[in-house]
Amino acid sequence: MAGVTSSGERITSAAALFAPQAPALPTGPIPSTTPSSASKVFSSQFTTASGSLATVSIDTFAEQIADLLDALSRTLPANDRLSFGEQLNTQASEAGEDEVMQAEVLTGALKEMTHRGLAGQVDAADLEGFTTLVIMLVNRHYKPVSQEYVSALDSLANVILGAGATAGTGRYTSLTALFNALPASFPATARLEHITRLIELAASSSAAASSSADLEIVLPAIALLPTWLREWQLLDSAEALAAVTKIVGYLSAPALSHRYESEAQSLIYSYLALVPDSSTLDASQLAEQLVVLSLGLPNFYDIEKLTGLARVNKLQSSRPDLVGLLETLLAGTVKALVSLLDTSKGAALLSSHKLDKASLIKKGRLMILADLCSARIGQTLGYDQLEAALSLEADGSAPSDLDSDERAMLTETWVIETIRSGLLNARIHQPTLTISIVRASSRIFGASHWKALEEHLSSWRTQLDNVISVVDQAAGGSKTLNRPAPSLQTDDLEDESLIPENPAAAIAVS
Repeated sequence: MAGVTSSGERITSAAALFAPQAPALPTGPIPSTTPSSASKVFSSQFTTASGSLATVSIDTFAEQIADLLDALSRTLPANDRLSFGEQLNTQASEAGEDEVMQAEVLTGALKEMTHRGLAGQVDAADLEGFTTLVIMLVNRHYKPVSQEYVSALDSLANVILGAGATAGTGRYTSLTALFNALPASFPATARLEHITRLIELAASSSAAASSSADLEIVLPAIALLPTWLREWQLLDSAEALAAVTKIVGYLSAPALSHRYESEAQSLIYSYLALVPDSSTLDASQLAEQLVVLSLGLPNFYDIEKLTGLARVNKLQSSRPDLVGLLETLLAGTVKALVSLLDTSKGAALLSSHKLDKASLIKKGRLMILADLCSARIGQTLGYDQLEAALSLEADGSAPSDLDSDERAMLTETWVIETIRSGLLNARIHQPTLTISIVRASSRIFGASHWKALEEHLSSWRTQLDNVISVVDQAAGGSKTLNRPAPSLQTDDLEDESLIPENPAAAIAVS
C-alpha cells in the first residue's frame, strides 16, 4: 500500500497513514459522529485525541481492505497468506464506489477479524494503525446507531485486548483511541464497557510491571466516571454498579500494594453521592467498602462526610457494628473507642475487615484533640486539658509511673501529630505548657460552630471597618464606612452558597 499526503510526502505504512491528528475545532454544527465531550479526557504521551474529525483516508476502499486482511494474515504460513482473503479482496475491487457492496465486504472482513484476531507478535505502532484503520472503515460504512456498528467496535476492543504479545502501552493507546472515537450516539452501556476495559488493561499492565505509569494516566478518567455515568443516564443501573465495583477492585488490589485505596474510596463516595436516594439499587456492599476504606486510610478524618450518604446510614440494619464505630469516632471519647474495640464484636470487626486497632485509636485521638481545640479558636489550652481529652491511659499509651514532665512531653507529641495531620494549626508554648489555637477541624459542624463562625465574621468585619476608617482619616476624607456587622439567620443556613466548603477551616483568627 502506498499513499501521498497533501504535502506530497509518500507514506507506506498503515500506522503512519492513519495516525490520528489533533482535531481542528469545527466551525459549523457538530456532526453526529463527533466523540462525546465526556470521552475527550485523555491527554498524555501515550494517548491522542482522535475520532471521526481527526481521521483522513487517502487510499481506496480496496486498498484499505487489503491492508486489514494483510494484518490478519501475518501469522499464517507464506503460501497461505497469498490465498487468505483473496475472495474479499476481489469483492472489494469489484465494489467500486457502491456503498452497499462496500458495507457487505467490510462485514466479511470484520468477521475474519473477530475469528482470527491478531495472534502472535504485533508491533505497538502496527496495532495502533490497525485500530485507526478499522475505526475509520466502521465510521464510514456503518451508521453509529446500528447494531453492526456497536458489534464491530466491540469486536475490535476484544482484538486489541487479545493482542497479548504487544507492549501494554500499544494496547492501551489503541483502546484509548477507540474510546475517544466513540460517537455521541453510541449506546451508553457499550461506552461504559469500553472505558472499563481500558481501566482494566491499565491496572493489569501496572500490576504486571510493578509500575503505576499506565494506571496513573487513567486516574483522571476514573475520577470523572461518576459524572460520566450521570451524563450517560446510567447512575441508577446495574451496569454502572457492576463497573464501579470492578474498578474499585482493581484500585484496591493487593498486586498494586494498596497504593490506590484513596482513589477507590473517592470513586465510591462520588458514585454513591450521585445515585438518587429513591433508587432501588442495592449498593450496600459498596457502602460497606466505603466505610472500611475510610477507616483504614491513615489520612482520612472526615467521618461526618460519610454519614451524609443515605446508603451508609442504611447500613444501620445490616452492619450496626460499622455504623457504631463511625458514631463513636464522631461523638465518643477515646475511652469509649478503646472499650468498643476491646469487645468481642470489636475484635471480630477488626479481623473481618483487616483493620488495625492501633491505627483506629490514633485516628480517634487526633480527631478528638482537634475537636476540642475547634471550640477554642483564638484562645489557649493547657497541656492538662489536652491530656484529659487524649486519655493516654485508656490503651496503655502512657504508663502510670510517668512523671509530670514526661506526661507533658507525650501530650506535646500528640499535639505535633495532630498538626502534621492537617487537623490543627497551633503554636506551642513550652514554658507555659499551653498551645495557642489558630485553626482546628471539628468532628461535626453543628450549631455551636455556626455561632462561632458568625462571631468571627462579625469581628473581622469590625476590624476591616476600623482599617478603612483609619485610611480615610489619613487621606483627609470626611466619610467613614460604618457598616452593620452581618449576622447569619436561620434561613441563611438553607442557602448552600453561604456554607463554606470546609466550614471548620474558615474559623481562624486573623
